[in-house]
Amino acid sequence: MITEPLFQKHILDQIFNTFDRYLFVDNWILQYLGALFIIYLCYKVLTYKSVAFYPNFLPTENYPVSLKQKDTLYAFVFLCSCFFIYSLSLYFRELTFFNNIDTMGRNTMHLLQKGVTPMWGINGRLSPVAFWDVNIIYAVTHNFKLINIYIILQTLFIVYLLNSLLNFIPQPKKEIIIGLFILSPVFFWVNLITYPEKWLLIYVIGSLIFLKKYTQNTSNPTNLWYAILLTNLALYTKENTILLYFGILVYSVLYNIYIEKINLSSFIHPLRTCRQLPLETLLFISLLIFAHFWLENVYMIIDSPYLILREKTIIDCLKVYYFELFIILSACILCFKHILQNKSYILLNGLILGSCFLAIFTVFIAKMAPITSQMESKPYYLILAYMVCLIYLLSFLKNKKMWFLFVSAILVYITLRNIQIEQKEEGRSYREVAQFLISKNKEQLNLFISQGSEPIVWCFGIWSTVYKYYWPNKKIHFFTSGFDKDIETSKVFIPGWNNEYKIFHPINYKKLPSQGDFYIIKKTEAFKFDKTLIRDLPQQKVFTNKFFEVYEIQ
Repeated sequence: MITEPLFQKHILDQIFNTFDRYLFVDNWILQYLGALFIIYLCYKVLTYKSVAFYPNFLPTENYPVSLKQKDTLYAFVFLCSCFFIYSLSLYFRELTFFNNIDTMGRNTMHLLQKGVTPMWGINGRLSPVAFWDVNIIYAVTHNFKLINIYIILQTLFIVYLLNSLLNFIPQPKKEIIIGLFILSPVFFWVNLITYPEKWLLIYVIGSLIFLKKYTQNTSNPTNLWYAILLTNLALYTKENTILLYFGILVYSVLYNIYIEKINLSSFIHPLRTCRQLPLETLLFISLLIFAHFWLENVYMIIDSPYLILREKTIIDCLKVYYFELFIILSACILCFKHILQNKSYILLNGLILGSCFLAIFTVFIAKMAPITSQMESKPYYLILAYMVCLIYLLSFLKNKKMWFLFVSAILVYITLRNIQIEQKEEGRSYREVAQFLISKNKEQLNLFISQGSEPIVWCFGIWSTVYKYYWPNKKIHFFTSGFDKDIETSKVFIPGWNNEYKIFHPINYKKLPSQGDFYIIKKTEAFKFDKTLIRDLPQQKVFTNKFFEVYEIQ
């Protein structure tokens, strides 16, 4: 069995060393703090001896927490059950770095030594605030039993924040909505330290809570600053978050034009207008500065290496996001109906518009979906849009019978889909193959990975890195075919790190496996083709599991 110690050695030193590197790469932290300082100065100017008014921004109802009524108690039990199922599921998954390609990969093994490299123009990304917690967690422990406790606490905090934000929804309905969100595939499978989505949700929900407090009591502008601060944390955690806040800004500006709060005279006295609309002004400045950093450091959106690697056809994207798109479309229809009936709220409508922007960009413009067979069914790229629209849809659907049927249908669907996704989890199979091969106790292991085992070239590097991590002193050589043999394939997997081979076992090109090699075939669409490679070689099947077959060449 693979076992990890509960805690690492030299925890404080590791945290200091990793953050010393993380904070000052490309001086991004200085630029980021400079941006926050500019925004803070603007905030002070806009709110100095000025009180703005934001009527009809959010529902003003307030339903306090109470478990005295039976339906409220049942709803609370449902929420607790959803949270328990989510928490328990973490411990039934692979609890090693074999969990999936992200944790097996070179990035994870590299950051265990050096810490996170902030994404400041790297591979077409601008999300430096993402993954800051990884530096702390991996310095403290590599044991996923402990890491799961951290993930559970994050989820519990998100539940608490949603309860605080949604106090305008009656208690039974609110608890059921939150429980459904926790079990939804878009959230249920965001369960590893490598995902920044949980902190993204915390920042976004927190910013909305402070926006609600500010718009209900504008005499206390401190809430506005906290909202803008959390907004900026969200923007620099995941880039497409700009579309959600852009939707809020666009709708609010259009609404103020409609009620003539913004008119031609507003351009004659722009400062006075901005002081009347401090929220919109600060939001605009934040988005503008983010866009400036993007253009200065990234230059590209659709053609970024990150998106190109994840680009699919629209049909493939629809196969991944069809349920989330249905929820988003349904919420949009209901929102449009409320606008026509003059029963809408500015912030909620802006969030729905921003969710539309997110969905359109992800599915129809970037055509972005997760890669690899294990990840491709996980729709977490639409986590923000789905959360907003699910809450809106179930909050304002008034017909009780229709609401009950809709909730029941969602619960049945997400249960079945979670089971379907779980069937594609490959981590345990990767680990079983590794433990079988290591148990052979050979002086040197030659492992030949079949060509169709991984979807893209760099995925072959996961074998060399995770084996090196768990068995650093074992003599293991990896071989694969299907690439140009003139290329030193080990360098293909570690661009820019060619002098750091200590975190890799050697990976080399070889046309055919040789006597004594173990030939590993993954049960993908290429399985039959890969098997023909050893058809004429003397071989013996020595191991099989759900996703792999292993042959020893005689």
